[in-house]
Amino acid sequence: MSLLSGQYPINHGARFNLAPPELVETHFPLISELKKQGYMTTYAIDERRFNQIDEAYGFDQIVGPKIGAADAIISNIADIPLINLFIKLPLSEILFPYLYMNRAYGKAYDPILFNQTVSGSLSTSQPNFLAVHFCQLHWPFTSKNFIDIESAEWSGNYNHFMYQAMLSKVDTQFGDFMKDLENRGFLENAIVYLVSDHGEGFMLEQDTLVNSGKEENSKLNVNAWGHGTNILSQEQSNVLMAYRKFTPGPQSSPQVVSGIFSLIDIAPSLFSELNLSLESSDKPFDGIVLPKDKASLITGITEREVFVESSLPVKSINASFIDEKKVFSETASKYEVRGNGRVVMLPQFYDELVGKKQRSIYYKHWQLAMLPDFEELILVDTIMKTWSSIPNYQGAAPWGKMLTRLCEHYRKDTGFDQTGQCRNAIAESQSMQGNDITKLN
Repeated sequence: MSLLSGQYPINHGARFNLAPPELVETHFPLISELKKQGYMTTYAIDERRFNQIDEAYGFDQIVGPKIGAADAIISNIADIPLINLFIKLPLSEILFPYLYMNRAYGKAYDPILFNQTVSGSLSTSQPNFLAVHFCQLHWPFTSKNFIDIESAEWSGNYNHFMYQAMLSKVDTQFGDFMKDLENRGFLENAIVYLVSDHGEGFMLEQDTLVNSGKEENSKLNVNAWGHGTNILSQEQSNVLMAYRKFTPGPQSSPQVVSGIFSLIDIAPSLFSELNLSLESSDKPFDGIVLPKDKASLITGITEREVFVESSLPVKSINASFIDEKKVFSETASKYEVRGNGRVVMLPQFYDELVGKKQRSIYYKHWQLAMLPDFEELILVDTIMKTWSSIPNYQGAAPWGKMLTRLCEHYRKDTGFDQTGQCRNAIAESQSMQGNDITKLN
């Protein structure tokens, strides 16, 4: 949602997976403007249990398994040899719509079939916009084929080992997909962004933040499993982002552009590169136009801030081996199955769960975090991989300014800052640092 809208969750409304559609902004300026320019717009995904995006969001066509509660149920009970064989046939798209091309049904998922179905759906008579999501590199890190154990290194952690092994499989799938697009002529004059929607935490020792030396007895959780479970786990927030424009002639050498960037930057970048016009004078994007090389990196970009918030607080998924029954037991009461067969979070729980979110702001190599179950603000040095609580911090980080921006960004959230950290800490920062900070109302 953030990638396609160019907005933070607090602005597009999808604060959790399976958000009630009436609380979510379903209009993407990027999609509507591309359609005005004659583009065929396609959304493709091979795992549907946590995703509601369909034609209602403006896309001309959707590729992938059918959306609905039956996805989660059938994929767990349909492991029958005859079905596993039959699922490869085109007719199974009609007979087993929740299983066909479904990565969640890992024992029968065929990545090459998904690739060919997606590329075969694209228009040959008009330009295409394609948003495609490959989910092989996702828990439970399994495949219908044997893994290559030589592609992974054992680090004392089974899930991390399997993640590395699955990485080679999704790399093969993506390589095949790009080759297929090239053979069909779809990469001529194409713009491609390759991103991951989140990182992954594996409780590796090297990923644990070290305290500043004054808080040895703190119970702060500075490492975690999964994604979206802990904003202090930098591995969960760091994502892959790569760009390439396919043009005739010699290609320029790859470059790495350093800075703080976000998935919300891709939509405004496409608007700029394709010379699309905004529908109104209102600013539809929270993101910025990404620099394409080091030469275009300007001071304003290096001074920007990025906001990161946690997902649904579920204790049962913060583990090395996830027990699906425990997850269901902990979360089922917060969801409903609607008349269209889709699972949706109950609106009455939405604001309550938003109030339990962890929130943070990044500025240069600093992260300032506000945690609802921890009384003090936390400052992280992402280069040194250290953390400090603000009352014990002594250093040059502009945490007062960062806090002001964090409070401004989330001030409308229900249940935000119940302990008054914004008001108290801003006042404290003024006295400690002499910053000229305007107090929030």
